[in-house]
Amino acid sequence: MILSIHRIISILVFFLLFQIIGYSQVQIKPIQWDLNATCNRQLSQSNQVYHSISKAFIGSQFDSLTLDSNRWERKKHKGLIMRKVRNENLLVVDTHDFYLTIDPIFNFQIGRDTEDSTNRNLSNNTRGILVQGAVGQKLAFYASFYENQSFFPTYLSDHIKETGVIPGQGRYKGFKIDGFDYAMASGALSYTPFKNVNVQFGHGKNFIGDGYRSLLLSDNTFNYPYLKGTFGFFKNKLQYQVLYASLINLNRIPATTSTEAQFIRQAGTFHNLSFSPNNKFEISLFEGVVYQNWDSTGTQSLPWNFYVPVIYLNTAVEGMSNANSKPVLGLNLRVNPFKGYMIYGQVAIDNYNVSNTGFQFGVAAYDAMSIKDLTLQAEWNNVSKGMYQHSNPQNDYKHYGGYLAHPTGNDLNELIGIVHYSFHDFFVSAKWVYSDRTSPVDVDLGNGSVLSYRESQQVTYQDYSIGYLLNPKTNMKIKLGYSSRKLNRLSSSENTSWFYFSFITDLQNVYYDF
Repeated sequence: MILSIHRIISILVFFLLFQIIGYSQVQIKPIQWDLNATCNRQLSQSNQVYHSISKAFIGSQFDSLTLDSNRWERKKHKGLIMRKVRNENLLVVDTHDFYLTIDPIFNFQIGRDTEDSTNRNLSNNTRGILVQGAVGQKLAFYASFYENQSFFPTYLSDHIKETGVIPGQGRYKGFKIDGFDYAMASGALSYTPFKNVNVQFGHGKNFIGDGYRSLLLSDNTFNYPYLKGTFGFFKNKLQYQVLYASLINLNRIPATTSTEAQFIRQAGTFHNLSFSPNNKFEISLFEGVVYQNWDSTGTQSLPWNFYVPVIYLNTAVEGMSNANSKPVLGLNLRVNPFKGYMIYGQVAIDNYNVSNTGFQFGVAAYDAMSIKDLTLQAEWNNVSKGMYQHSNPQNDYKHYGGYLAHPTGNDLNELIGIVHYSFHDFFVSAKWVYSDRTSPVDVDLGNGSVLSYRESQQVTYQDYSIGYLLNPKTNMKIKLGYSSRKLNRLSSSENTSWFYFSFITDLQNVYYDF
């Protein structure tokens, strides 16, 4: 009997957690925009061959870099309290063969939507812990846990109540009158037995692409168990990555003996073959397939080809039509015409209907116009109507109620602009998003009849912030900001003007800009 992908991942994670010993410079870096921008700047200004399309980054990608010695260095404090606040992790254990850090993680935010006539306060109260470490020369690990209580603007609260999920952060319980209580745990082991070979077992997120969005696999959804292997060949100019994931469809299994019906399980397999002959160019081929793992007769065994780590094998075996899987094929491209400048793009295709496509084109500049720590990014995304949908909604390219690629999903045309500038520890940031899209609408006509159609919508989202970086170890910062969202549709419009102040360890992306 073939073991399910969920059991395989669980067994391997358990075994490695308690059996493997080894250190690493391969700590898994957080998937977070300004941290990724720093990594991209360092890589794009280097002379080494590198692969940036797959994230999270790992520390060994930066081991051989020669960093700019002319950059500003923050003051190293001598007093214990100031060292911990400004320079160091809260708790550090460092012997020759064992390294461990423990830090609090949090997001304390207060704000107000001036367009909301109820004048209610908007707030976020996140507390958690982050543990990171390494043993020996081959193994690194991290674990984190967040507990949250939040009061969101109306548009976000409505979206959460409709989907049953906080975007990218899981299901919730009601909190007080109109708040949300939710939690999220993450963790991973990163094992590097040989140079250019890395294996990860974890519960978290992954990202394919160089853009702000990904049309292939993004960190938009909730965490999932995964097993990932990355293998470099020919001095790492050719890199192959295979990822197996245990996914969840938020539809309940109708028959169960448990007190609460379980959710339907799905399984995902994702392959990426990347070629980077020099530091100026990278191209990769992508295949992602989500398989149904349950039907009305019970749990389904996954096909043999699911377990074979060969790109496009699933597509070849399943053919152009399959009732139990949803494939997305893709192409990634990165070109660095000059040091610090990057042109990137993606093409996504639905294997079952090649008229369903997604296109991305973007430009990013690091130390733009020779101004240190000025980052500029512009991006265009276009996704056709049925790109991530299946004829059976249970087989959509989704996990935990969210699309595995673009957060809005299907049928959209989007423009994004980002400006971020840092001077020493001070920073200012601006982001603009314009989206022209359609959204499904169901109207109950009575007598069991429902009228379904797609409604045209135009969304303009802006966010401006100014802040101060307190400690780069956990990206701890204080920030004052303003977010504006305007939704126009044929029948009505919605406006949000959200002023906020936050004290945050900024280690993950959250996408409220839809």
